[in-house]
Amino acid sequence: MGYRLGVDLGTTRTSAAIDDGRGAAVMDLAPQAPTVPSVAFLSPDGTLLFGEDADRLAATDPARGARAFKRRVGDADPVVLAGRSFSPQELFAGFLAWTVSVAAQRQGAAPDELVVP
Repeated sequence: MGYRLGVDLGTTRTSAAIDDGRGAAVMDLAPQAPTVPSVAFLSPDGTLLFGEDADRLAATDPARGARAFKRRVGDADPVVLAGRSFSPQELFAGFLAWTVSVAAQRQGAAPDELVVP
């Protein structure tokens, strides 16, 4: 049986819930943590990281990190991480994709439906 994934990508924190038809339940996005920081980080190899890992790394290398990028969705000005430009929409979509991958790992399959309020 499939499931629906609801994601609340907030300006500072992100949470997610699973609805498998028997009821909805909050899903931990990090070990024993129902929310994670809404942070993106561009690693030196060009990979975008999100959540707790991104938050931890951005604390020591802020030029590679982005916080509150959700507020800029729709803005034409890019978010620049270590000299590389991203649209706020790219970071938002990347964070959603990361959240879906966390859910797929935990549930053993990708969700049938994604709900983003």
